Amino acid sequence: MSYCPRCGRAVDAADAFCRSCGGRLEPVPSDAPPTERFPAVPPPEPTPPEPTPPTAPPPAPTPPTQTIGAVPPAPAAPKTEDVPLGKERVEVAGTGFTWPTPDRTLTVAGQRLPMDLLAVAAIYAIGALWLAFSLVDALRLLPGALGGLFSASPFTYLFSVVVLWLVVIATYAVVGFGAVAYLLVRRDPVARGLSVVVTGVLLASAVLGEQRKSPILFALLILAAASSAVLYLSPWVNRAFAESPRHRDRPGPVTVSLVLHLAWYSFLACLALLMLIGVRFGTTLGFSWFLGMFAYAGACFLARQGYLALRRGPNRGERLRLAAAAGLMLVGAVLASGSFSAVLVLALALNLPLWLPPSARRWFGDAQPDLAAFLR
Repeated sequence: MSYCPRCGRAVDAADAFCRSCGGRLEPVPSDAPPTERFPAVPPPEPTPPEPTPPTAPPPAPTPPTQTIGAVPPAPAAPKTEDVPLGKERVEVAGTGFTWPTPDRTLTVAGQRLPMDLLAVAAIYAIGALWLAFSLVDALRLLPGALGGLFSASPFTYLFSVVVLWLVVIATYAVVGFGAVAYLLVRRDPVARGLSVVVTGVLLASAVLGEQRKSPILFALLILAAASSAVLYLSPWVNRAFAESPRHRDRPGPVTVSLVLHLAWYSFLACLALLMLIGVRFGTTLGFSWFLGMFAYAGACFLARQGYLALRRGPNRGERLRLAAAAGLMLVGAVLASGSFSAVLVLALALNLPLWLPPSARRWFGDAQPDLAAFLR
């Protein structure tokens, strides 16, 4: 059986045309084997591609936003040793350590004072009371010594001067200890300088004095040195002094120098007063001695004026007045004893802190020295 090559319908072998589609049929040779034809399957029509939806353009880059008034984050602080709460780190000569006492205060006389400051004030107050108690026996000699100042005998007069001089020294120690305690409660920075002076006097007594092996003197020296260290190193004491109404931004060397002037010249004034009472013995003791005492009295007067002026603020003229007082004191030493080496060392210790330290020079408004130009 044959099939139409065009539409695939069955046709007779004798047909020349397809009865279905009318297509011409090719004659099949008689000797050819019959072939089976299958209807041709038309290829599927191509499917039109689906339209691709338009893609959105990529978003524009968003500029960085900046908040007006925002504070940039602070750089990370260098890692340091953890300080416990309520403590503070103290730096001394490049070495740091945590101050051992906490920040605690106590209200005294209407003002809040750190416990470190109150502890030092208590030490000085107890020292003043102990020295005053030790002075009771010496005060029994006071009436006889005062009467001897007006005796007709030069020996009695000199003996009275020595006794009164020792009483003055002891009284001066009591006043010094009591003054430190009082000034500390008042938060006056002068108390620190006076504490250093007391420590220096005790150190000189321990090294040069006849009682340098005394355990009591050694204990007082240790307490005074430790108290001075606390007054200068404790962060709570430094804060109390900085907030004090008596704080005048005066450099430390100037404060120490003024305290030294106050201590020494008041001490010298007592000596000059005692010696001038015996001016009637000029022919016996020598008038040069009494001229030296007059020079001491003049030095004390100049030093008093300069001290009071510099407590109010920097003044170059008053600094020169203190230098003149030191010069007059040297004259008095030469007239009274003929030697001035020890007094010269004392005069330099009193006045150099006002002239050499950079902080003191800035306080007085001096020009800083150009060492490089000087060496050239």
